[in-house]
Amino acid sequence: MEQQARWWAVVAVMGGIFLLVTAEQLPIGLLSQIAREMGVSEGAAGLMVTVPGVVAAFAAPLLPVAVGRMDRRVMLTALMVAMTVGSVLSALASSFVALLAARVLIGVSIGGFWAIAGSIAPRLVPEQSVP
Repeated sequence: MEQQARWWAVVAVMGGIFLLVTAEQLPIGLLSQIAREMGVSEGAAGLMVTVPGVVAAFAAPLLPVAVGRMDRRVMLTALMVAMTVGSVLSALASSFVALLAARVLIGVSIGGFWAIAGSIAPRLVPEQSVP
């Protein structure tokens, strides 16, 4: 039974990675429409992709240190909730500044999730299944 539970944990991490990459990259195909809707240039709309990437670069090394020995399962769940909140706020944003603020939350989620999930993933399955 424990073996099956570990594989469900792998599936949960895989689902989280899929959702985070989608939340990070989906706006790329919509930049022209978002720029038009928000009344900004397409270059400025590109900040929707740049901002989360830069925030993630800082969050990845800092967040694991900041949370210390907090249960990683709880932390990954909290990061997925933060990503969901950031995505909903992005969808509901009425100004470009509000949209970028929501994308900052997504960036924190991306950086933290990658840093934490990358460290626990090899421990979720038997050693011979890691590759």
